[in-house]
Amino acid sequence: MVSIRADFRRFSDVTLQELIRAVGVYVLWSGHSYVNPTNIGEGALLTRINSKSKELARPLDGVLAILNDKDEAEITEAILLHVADDIGKRPPRNRASGKWTTIGDIFEYHGKIKLYVSGRDPLKPPAAPVLREPKLAELIDRDDTVDVIHPWRRS
Repeated sequence: MVSIRADFRRFSDVTLQELIRAVGVYVLWSGHSYVNPTNIGEGALLTRINSKSKELARPLDGVLAILNDKDEAEITEAILLHVADDIGKRPPRNRASGKWTTIGDIFEYHGKIKLYVSGRDPLKPPAAPVLREPKLAELIDRDDTVDVIHPWRRS
């Protein structure tokens, strides 16, 4: 089993020093987004956020989670995009659904993946209150299909 712990923090709560060489997941909210995030992405946080921000309306806000490595970031992004689809909050700037090949390889070896989300809810606006308790999304094998079980609901 693989467990990933993603503690999402608002951009304004993170220092530049923390972002240097940091890999993780980010959720961007442009000035025109009130219900759905604008973009969910992963990678080298400082580079990716800077690159994406050039295309978006101001003011720009968001949340991010610094993770251990690229695999954790790709898995977290794919799960969040899947959940966003499930609850009707698909970001308009995301064309792809994440890198499910990474998940498939890891899932095949470990059999289960758990994503614990704490801090800010990445699928709610950045100013929303901090989560009282972590949310758990699990990838499980259901009849030879990978299924995502999660607590998020349509709002």
